[in-house]
Amino acid sequence: MLENGRGWGQDVSLLPSRRTFTHATAEALTDPWTWVPATLAAVLVVTDWDEEISDWAIEETPVFGSNESASDASDDLRAALLGSALVTSLATDSGERASDWIPAKLKGVALAGGTIWATDTITDVLKDETERMRPDGSNTRSFPSLHSSQAFVSAAWSAHNLDSIRMSPSARTAARAGLVGAAVLTGWARVEAGAHYPADVLAGVALGNFMAHFANEALLGLPRDSVQWIVDPVAGDYGLMFSWQL
Repeated sequence: MLENGRGWGQDVSLLPSRRTFTHATAEALTDPWTWVPATLAAVLVVTDWDEEISDWAIEETPVFGSNESASDASDDLRAALLGSALVTSLATDSGERASDWIPAKLKGVALAGGTIWATDTITDVLKDETERMRPDGSNTRSFPSLHSSQAFVSAAWSAHNLDSIRMSPSARTAARAGLVGAAVLTGWARVEAGAHYPADVLAGVALGNFMAHFANEALLGLPRDSVQWIVDPVAGDYGLMFSWQL
């Protein structure tokens, strides 16, 4: 069981309070893997760098060696990351009794699948609305990158799950680095394959990370560290109380 005596997935709720919703939205938006890629995508869109980087990557293919290899690698890496979301969800601590473990896993895995599905749906809507031509000219569904949004929603979900798995801090750090590396390579492979501009990939990164972060903070119901500063009037004066909640 987790530190609060509950199991992972046991407290999933699709109706968070207004305070929880607001907090989760703010946390997801201010996470560096959300706002930094989103900002960089905006910069690239309004400059010539987006097309220049794309042209260079397609011609040089510095990481994957060819456009075809890059396309295959992006598919393989995305599949691996989608699988990691399921594997890490099953590996989390949800209790030892089947009566606790099974319903908790069903709810948690369903939330993971729903989060990925919602990410896919939003990505598809944005593609239809923006109608950006792909670098290879194949169609007008370039923005944002579905591979990148799927890779990062899966990687971020899996990274969150690591906090609920019994493992050493060094192993957890290494696992997180591997997840981030695989997700970054997935996005870059799409650029080398000529399927997306860098801004498309960065937008997918921001969207996927936001969705996973929001779902974990607002819907999964895990214990979170929080710091509260409370101003309390005492006998005509004011006292400042500091509390740490788990």
